Amino acid sequence: SLVVTGGIASRGGGIFIHDASPTVVRTIVSRNRAGRQGSAICVGGKASPLIYNNLIIYNTNDGSGDPHAVEIVDASPWLVNNTIVRSDSNGLISRGGMPVIHNNLLAWNGMRSDGSRRGRGICDFSDGRASIHYNGFHRNTIAAILRGGRDWKKIRKLQSKRPDPLVKGNIDGNPNFIARPPASADAASYSGFELNGTGKALDRGDPAVACNDLDGTRNDLGFTGGP
Repeated sequence: SLVVTGGIASRGGGIFIHDASPTVVRTIVSRNRAGRQGSAICVGGKASPLIYNNLIIYNTNDGSGDPHAVEIVDASPWLVNNTIVRSDSNGLISRGGMPVIHNNLLAWNGMRSDGSRRGRGICDFSDGRASIHYNGFHRNTIAAILRGGRDWKKIRKLQSKRPDPLVKGNIDGNPNFIARPPASADAASYSGFELNGTGKALDRGDPAVACNDLDGTRNDLGFTGGP
């Protein structure tokens, strides 16, 4: 895999995509920083990139602002089978556009500091246009998702109380990585984020045959799953 690490920028600490539609696949985006938007990846303008099977971990602010790990601004990317873990704010935020967010794992995003909290798995300001299907959420600091102006600690509560055809098949629960991600990037390596074979992320992605894992079984959530 390609590793993008140590980057620092106002927008897109690791990767900045604007008015372009590249494919970002099998990339480790780790330990990058930003001041304004997208500590790991920022997607803006008339962009519709394909972002899939990436490990996005330990991306943070640069001390001057409140960026989020993956930030979408009026763009329509496809984010499929990514693992987004241990950012210091929201794992993913969408402002406008029509993003497709499927089969991802979002866990341990956000932080507590000086009595305050920040960070969700997904923060959705896309006016209900984001397609959010078959993702897994676990222990994100404030909530699994903010959608419709409300924080939902558990994604299952949103799905049961406000049925929405663009939000379905998502789950709460420990994905059971091979090793629990340490809280500090200083102690972290790129290994250990694979599924250990016992968690709720196995065989819980999109059931369509086209989304199956390489062995022909149903899609596993996160960066090791899918075709």
